[in-house]
Amino acid sequence: VSTQSTGILATNEDGDDILSPQVVQAIKICWADKACNLTYQRRGVKYQLNDAAEYFFVNIDRFVEASYEPNEQDVLRARIRTTGIEEAEFNINDFHFKLIDVGGQRSERRKWLHCFDSVTAILYFVAMNEYDMLLREDETSNRMVDSIALFEGVCNSPWFKDVTFILLLNKTDLFRQKIDQIDLKVCFPEYTGGCNFEAASEYIKQKFLQVNKSPHDVFVHFIVAVDTDNVKLVFDATRQALISMAVTANFGLTLTEATGGQYV
Repeated sequence: VSTQSTGILATNEDGDDILSPQVVQAIKICWADKACNLTYQRRGVKYQLNDAAEYFFVNIDRFVEASYEPNEQDVLRARIRTTGIEEAEFNINDFHFKLIDVGGQRSERRKWLHCFDSVTAILYFVAMNEYDMLLREDETSNRMVDSIALFEGVCNSPWFKDVTFILLLNKTDLFRQKIDQIDLKVCFPEYTGGCNFEAASEYIKQKFLQVNKSPHDVFVHFIVAVDTDNVKLVFDATRQALISMAVTANFGLTLTEATGGQYV
């Protein structure tokens, strides 16, 4: 494949922009450097870097191959921050879903309320590995503490007193790696469970549940969002919970009673 290099980008024979060989080599040298890796480990504390950066650095050779086509993991890890409001509609097993995705940054939150008219449930995502990290928009505020405060405000809002919440504690894989090295005390000084994955996970879960003062249900799932099998199981459980709530609200029956025990 012939290329024409103009510094950072090169152009292949199809006219597409690709990273130049010089830049690819520079990225590989940089990532192999110990200081670069130590800097990456400080992401969110001193530097704002995405968790997926390591994945793309490690796979740089594959990305610049002439025959490269994105695989499932490439797509899942190519994160774009939500700004504004995004909507998606889809059907699964004859059920129609409308999903509304709203930005979690502080500057985006004022846009939320009008999106939630007549919603069935709210899915609230928490990045568990961010307990020692600071906000992008306010580098004096801890991300986990901010997430709990936001959850408290939304969960106890009169707008949502009858809405079921599904709390998705995400990035358990990264949390498991980090908790071995960094005690949860950096976020919660009163925590006494040590660098233990199970103890720390349960503590975070309870910190969120404790702030809910409304009568609605809060279902909790520990997930890895880039693991499609894991997310499928969680989505199936969520779907069944939503259907059960709809059947109870409309007919006063449990899902088992309404289906004669045939629902799977």
